Amino acid sequence: MKILEFITVDLCDARFHIRPFGAFVAAEICADLTALATPMIGSLGPLFELLGTESDSGNGGEGGGLLDIEVEKIIPAISGALSTLAPNQLIRLMKKLLVDYGNITVEHELTQGQAAKLNMDLANEIFCLNVQDMFVLCYHVLKLNFSGFFKKLGARFGNLQDVFQRIAPSMTGGDTSTAPASERLS
Repeated sequence: MKILEFITVDLCDARFHIRPFGAFVAAEICADLTALATPMIGSLGPLFELLGTESDSGNGGEGGGLLDIEVEKIIPAISGALSTLAPNQLIRLMKKLLVDYGNITVEHELTQGQAAKLNMDLANEIFCLNVQDMFVLCYHVLKLNFSGFFKKLGARFGNLQDVFQRIAPSMTGGDTSTAPASERLS
């Protein structure tokens, strides 16, 4: 049974065993993830536009990747994207991914090396001073449960940059207000 298979991730001197969610739980989390990510992806429009103009800069199709852009040019797009995150939404999603459904067990010195379900107390202790690793564990949970979904979505709709440019072609010049963008749509 797929639901009983797990992957193992080592972080913070602990070994985490992650089982996939059931179908209905995965659908619920997918909806939460979409609600959280959609505004953030939309606010990255200037970054996608910049990636497109950098790749057309006459360098023979070479470069034009995210790492080839000057940091000063991408900071506004990234800070705009991060400003759309609602901390309570993110925390609720992380709790669902890591502890609410009991899909993760952990072996750690706190559990005397025995597998125990990850709960809030264990997570708080294990990730204290290592919050970045909690995000890494969330990434592994998402990858296990949704990698096929995003691959199929990408195959159906193509490159994310192309999709964004089709959806919001009028986002030029760093517009941050909805009024100028709305006027162009009229």
